[in-house]
Amino acid sequence: AGKGMSLMRRGEPAQHFPGRAREVFDVSGAGDTGLAALGLALGAGASLEQAVQLAILASGVVVGKSGTAVVTPAELIEAEVSQHAGTALVKVTALDDLAAEVEGWHRQGLKVGFTNGCFDVLHRGHVAYLAQARSWCDRLVVALNSDASVRTLKGDGRPVNDLESRAVVIGGLASVDRVTAFDDPTPLRLIERLRPDVLIKGADYTRDTVVGADLVASWGGEVRLAAFTDGFSTTRTLERIAAR
Repeated sequence: AGKGMSLMRRGEPAQHFPGRAREVFDVSGAGDTGLAALGLALGAGASLEQAVQLAILASGVVVGKSGTAVVTPAELIEAEVSQHAGTALVKVTALDDLAAEVEGWHRQGLKVGFTNGCFDVLHRGHVAYLAQARSWCDRLVVALNSDASVRTLKGDGRPVNDLESRAVVIGGLASVDRVTAFDDPTPLRLIERLRPDVLIKGADYTRDTVVGADLVASWGGEVRLAAFTDGFSTTRTLERIAAR
């Protein structure tokens, strides 16, 4: 069950394999998934120990889904990699892979949120903004402007942190489920591809000025404007640093 599995052979001491800690959404079918993975591994020539480990991995993935569901090879690979790589790095996803993942979330009935920005020097306002955005959805995708895009928007000397660094920092927040990047002037192409249920921008926008608002509304989605924490911005942070 939740604590893992035990392997017992006649005349030998029992071996206990701990479960993989995951966010549990629905335990329906977890046992069946574990047995199916066990049989698959044994049929492929794995040892009993290896088969049990695959069974635990597969059942750990399926409890993160709604109802009875299948587990794909890609999901098994991601679950295994996430045990050995930093959680933040695992969240950084290319668009093609992300689109497939978002499609899977939609099939599970999960509400997907989308927001975008430079997120150059992370500060308290960013953290509060993303926490509020996550409260409006089940999964939150953050799209980061590429370094070239940030320079176009903010001028020379920006970004302070390159795209890879910004992606890992944003991915390290519990409120963020996936991070991707875009090089276009706006994230419209990503919005068209991912079809989020909730499009989120800051309260300095109006719904009429949010890129992709009409598109999201066309498939029944909504636009939400998140409040900013007063007194916090990347520009002000850099000004304080320069003044010292």
